[in-house]
Amino acid sequence: MSGRVRVRLAGLLGALALQPGLAQPASGIDTARHAERLALCANCHEPGPAQRASVDGQMTPLLHGQQPVYLASALADYAQRRRDHFFMRGIAAGLTEGEVQAVVAHFGRPVAPPRAAGRTAGTDGVAARGPLSVPAAAQSCIACHGDGSRPPAAADVPVLAGQHALYLQRAFLAYAQGSRRNAVMQAQARGDGGQPTLDDATLSGVAAWFASLPDGLRAEAEPPAAAPDAASRASRAPRRP
Repeated sequence: MSGRVRVRLAGLLGALALQPGLAQPASGIDTARHAERLALCANCHEPGPAQRASVDGQMTPLLHGQQPVYLASALADYAQRRRDHFFMRGIAAGLTEGEVQAVVAHFGRPVAPPRAAGRTAGTDGVAARGPLSVPAAAQSCIACHGDGSRPPAAADVPVLAGQHALYLQRAFLAYAQGSRRNAVMQAQARGDGGQPTLDDATLSGVAAWFASLPDGLRAEAEPPAAAPDAASRASRAPRRP
């Protein structure tokens, strides 16, 4: 990524952060213009049922419904090698400013997204069983990341609700081991002597709980709310006395 594109990406992050609300995407972005690039993203980040059931699929994060500022920040971190992933480094470094905006607009959470009653996050077998009891160790995570019913505390903090449990476990361990760098998360994940602050069983329970939450991240874009048909409009119309 060139220095000029880095400066422009920094400007994009600032513009997103100044938008009203915690997680509104930039408006007016022509995503169709960048359909080829978005199709490349969809290969991994819009998995079908079989792909979601695979280990590789569950180690790849779901992005639909994620915070736009966080998405843009993550792309910048990959491009500048602050986050280490052999494939994403090259992808992010090759994105133009317009492509970054298109990716953020495509995956970022829409303004006031419709929530279907009773829908649960469809990430893996854990999510299909519905929300689990809140683990005690998840309380400090909820304070920053929210819990599906509440958004994260800041625009650059990722949504965890509905995310693949295996991905969440791997991300936490990456912070503990130093291969993924963030001052706040490294302080949370890395204990004395460089050991993770959560043992395997506790970490697995926290990750499974976040994966089980409804109204979180999704494998596909949420369809727009359907317009009411003529019959339903008529039923809601005021009746004359």
